[in-house]
Amino acid sequence: MKKNYDSQTDFLPRPKNAIEAFEQIYYRCENSHINGEFLISAELPLNYVKEKFDIDSVQAVMLSIILEKGTASTKEMANHLDISNIRMYSLIDSLDNLSMKKIIWRREDFRFGEKELTYGITTQAMSAIIKDETFSPQSLRCNNWEEFFSMLDDLYSKRDDGMLSAAEHENGINDLCEANPDLDVVKKINKWSNVLSKNDKQLLIFFCMIFVKRGDADVEPFDFSFIFDNRSAFRRTCTELSNQTNMLFKKGLVEIANNQGVAMRNSYRLSDKAKKEFFPMLVKKSPRNASHLHSYKEIDRKELFYNDEDQLQISTLFHLMEGNHLKQVQSRLAASGMRTGVCCLLYGGPGTGKTATVLEIARSCKRDIFQVNLSELRSKWVGESEQLCQKLWDDYNALVAKSKRAPILLLNECDGILTSRMSGATQSVDKMENTIANIFLENMEKQKGIVLATTNLATNLDPAFERRFIYKIRLGKPCLKARQSIWKTMLPTIADSDAEIIAKEYEFSGGQIENIARKSMIDYVLDGEGLTLERLRRYCQQENIKSGGEGKALGFGK
Repeated sequence: MKKNYDSQTDFLPRPKNAIEAFEQIYYRCENSHINGEFLISAELPLNYVKEKFDIDSVQAVMLSIILEKGTASTKEMANHLDISNIRMYSLIDSLDNLSMKKIIWRREDFRFGEKELTYGITTQAMSAIIKDETFSPQSLRCNNWEEFFSMLDDLYSKRDDGMLSAAEHENGINDLCEANPDLDVVKKINKWSNVLSKNDKQLLIFFCMIFVKRGDADVEPFDFSFIFDNRSAFRRTCTELSNQTNMLFKKGLVEIANNQGVAMRNSYRLSDKAKKEFFPMLVKKSPRNASHLHSYKEIDRKELFYNDEDQLQISTLFHLMEGNHLKQVQSRLAASGMRTGVCCLLYGGPGTGKTATVLEIARSCKRDIFQVNLSELRSKWVGESEQLCQKLWDDYNALVAKSKRAPILLLNECDGILTSRMSGATQSVDKMENTIANIFLENMEKQKGIVLATTNLATNLDPAFERRFIYKIRLGKPCLKARQSIWKTMLPTIADSDAEIIAKEYEFSGGQIENIARKSMIDYVLDGEGLTLERLRRYCQQENIKSGGEGKALGFGK
């Protein structure tokens, strides 16, 4: 196909569709310098693209290169066209125009200390190309405030990813507001626009978006640094916020973050006044609690047995949590400029003692348990799931700040919420899941206490979460020696020889052995019969069936 497009003198035929037009343009423009001869020979495919996208010939050429390469830098475009980088700079305005029309996106990449511009096709433009339709930019008209903040969130995400310049980001927000003048929240933003500077208006809108997504989440300077393209403006704003001389403070729209009476320095939130003004529909609802604090005194002692390899790692964890060891370690980490929070993942099959280990650590080390009910973090209401997630972290951080001994935050079966994030999420549910994951990522990074998480499905975790866990301890099924000890602990009346036999015959987890022990106790109460080896084997066979074959029988006990 390419050979038919090589000649710079033969006229290209009229393309059948947009894909064919872009292909013709791409191959014919190679080493063409975009000269007059090329423009004449490629007139038909160029006109086809120009009509579909309402763009000029030069823009059609650059769009074809970006489409072929997936993403393309200015250097790659210059190389394909065989033009100098200097001339390429003169074409940046054409690329910016394509970006403003939402046909392409732009990202600023920094490589080897130099800034490089990279471009890609927007999802909407790609859809128009594939369907051979006339491109029409997405309408900015919103039916309600939820849609408005969803679009606003997309703009901030693209700015944070470097796909929009500060000017494009600001223009995008202004365009969104202009397209929705009847929304109450937009009316209130516009009212304050007459009082605030350009940067303070941007900051106010950012605080509003954070409140919608995460409720009373703390906002620190690095959270909004990407909004500014001018370092001095960012530093000046940070100083004004720290001194509370910023206009947002003076007008009572922003306040110092405060968690259960503990002031969080250099952390800010939307004020109660602003919440009531901008979001009366959200202030009326107060998020339910999805977490509970349990005293270590309520936890019953439980003797646990581990394989030798597991025992070494578990002992290290117990040692770290005992007495003042954690404070000493955190003090040394802080002095070295490192994060002080401790995150540990316990993973393995069902019944291997993950949750029991966390509870025993809490009991023996005298640390309360702050347990999260992950199923209660999801809500049908827009933004409430995110608020619930942020609230539990705020509550935990406040507890850590005022406790002499940091409690343990327990994320049981964490694979339900720490799963891999979806790339390019467009559905509201997928966006919510990504936002929740990001809330956990950010807070696990910043927390100064102890996070212990458990899961049966470690392979489902997002790689970014794996990096947050300083300890990753796999608890396998107990070895023969450990199984014997568990049998004797759970059923003290059985003979040592019977415990040895049954441990050899059945490769059970601690949870399965506990099931059998409880069943034998129930039967003893009901019929008064003592526990024999034969009866114990019958219980084991029944447990095997219930567990789908796990804890398989070994040797002659099959």
